[in-house]
Amino acid sequence: MLALPVNIFSFASQLYEPHHLSYLTFPLDLDTSIDSNWMMNKLEIRLSNMGEGLTKTCHFKKGDLIYKNDTPFLGIYFVLSGKVKLEQFKANKYTTLWIASVHEIIGLASFSNPNGLYKLKATASTNCKLRFISAATFQKLIESDLELKTELFRLLSNRLNYLESLILYFKKANTQERLIAVMKHYTSEQNEDAELALGISIKDLANIVGSTPVYVKKILDQFQKEGILRTTRGNVWIKEKQFFANMA
Repeated sequence: MLALPVNIFSFASQLYEPHHLSYLTFPLDLDTSIDSNWMMNKLEIRLSNMGEGLTKTCHFKKGDLIYKNDTPFLGIYFVLSGKVKLEQFKANKYTTLWIASVHEIIGLASFSNPNGLYKLKATASTNCKLRFISAATFQKLIESDLELKTELFRLLSNRLNYLESLILYFKKANTQERLIAVMKHYTSEQNEDAELALGISIKDLANIVGSTPVYVKKILDQFQKEGILRTTRGNVWIKEKQFFANMA
């Protein structure tokens, strides 16, 4: 019997942290990056009407701590560029749950956390640029804009349905299928460079797909022999971006 990766249940327990969770575009079809983009645009309009200085653009270097679990919730972040690693602290160690990329919202689950603390640890996986909205500002926006509040609840409802489908898919998928699903998500990003740097280590990939770094590296080594990608210390470079994009 195929064991489920424990991180899938961590996804469900964290309830929309991260907010995107759209990497399994097969057999599912849920492009939540568009939803997150809509919300960001909506927030920009509302914030501009409220006055200046209500958001802050933050730049982080690879490895910088953005926020830590069990520390006071200060606000949410929109990923404008780069990638952010989200980790859960459990059994005296941190485990990577997801790598958030452009258009994703991080910290949203902690907005409704009754103890007022961040649920996960967020670290810059690459150099990145984030848009910060304070908890007080976001609360005021939600309370004053029915359309925005309705859209937020719709998105969160979609996540519940998606998580259920995600668990069912991961239950029947093998490690290579899970890995391809994750790679497909990240290679869907627009990039004109000859190679696409995922900004994800093999260890992080293994955590996400519920496997071991040794086994994930074995799969990646086969892809590397076929000229599809190459691996370096702490990163995976995609050479044939259309390979994963064309996977059905």
